[in-house]
Amino acid sequence: MGDCLGHPICQMARLSASIPTQCESSYKIWHVGACGSPLAVNGVNALVYTLAEAQVKLGCEVYLLLYGSPDAAALAFGRRTGVKFIVVPNSFWRYANAVTSLLSQSPPGIVHMHSVFVPRQALLAHLLRKAKIPYLVTPNGGFAPQVLARNRLKKTIYGSLIEKTRVRGAAGICPVTPGEEGEIRSYVQIGRAHV
Repeated sequence: MGDCLGHPICQMARLSASIPTQCESSYKIWHVGACGSPLAVNGVNALVYTLAEAQVKLGCEVYLLLYGSPDAAALAFGRRTGVKFIVVPNSFWRYANAVTSLLSQSPPGIVHMHSVFVPRQALLAHLLRKAKIPYLVTPNGGFAPQVLARNRLKKTIYGSLIEKTRVRGAAGICPVTPGEEGEIRSYVQIGRAHV
């Protein structure tokens, strides 16, 4: 059992995958959902860059999977911290081919997806399950009632067909706040041991 590599943001997660609190240098972690700049102002980005830096300090080999090239600030961040970047095509179909190739050539030990209702992340989750690579999901407030109310019909359909399966297939779900744990459990309809 792990706690998202000791980062306080994920201490509530109860993972079914074995995740070390100190990494071997060959333990690869992919983070998915960040922007190509650490200067972009949003909660997901702040979490991903902070968590990635902390995991490198633990000895992990950490990559941010990006849909576009990292900017100068991201490259400087990478040089300073040791976080690496993998740039994948923005096109949904080219993304699938690129990720499939990456998974066969140099698979990660675990993948941490940040955010919800992102079709590329659902595709990635499918590919990871097929490759038997565990993944984590951090919804970042995406299952809050007020968020679900926006575009309710689209989220209800997408959630029933795709998103709930993706989240239920995760090795662990990392709430950002204590209140989010209940929102996750309510939306996904899973037991306490998974969140």
